[in-house]
Amino acid sequence: MKPLQFPTLFSYYHQIKKHATITTLVTKSLDKTLEAFRSLEDAIVDIKTQRNVMTDKIMIADYDKILTHLEKASENIINAIVIFQRYEKSL
Repeated sequence: MKPLQFPTLFSYYHQIKKHATITTLVTKSLDKTLEAFRSLEDAIVDIKTQRNVMTDKIMIADYDKILTHLEKASENIINAIVIFQRYEKSL
């Protein structure tokens, strides 16, 4: 009978633990990214609503600039989510 190989079992345990830790970190990061996307989209809707009732042309122009930046940020977050989805199977 072959003796138990503790280093191998120990090694497997740490590999599994490490993978679980990485998976948890990726999941939390994805959750935070999705939350940021939802908040950003809410802000865009709010700003568009506020912009529609404004009369000051300078302020409207500034809000248009803000919206442009926020919409670009939203596109970037979507791109990040797409990359996260590559690893969804392992999550």
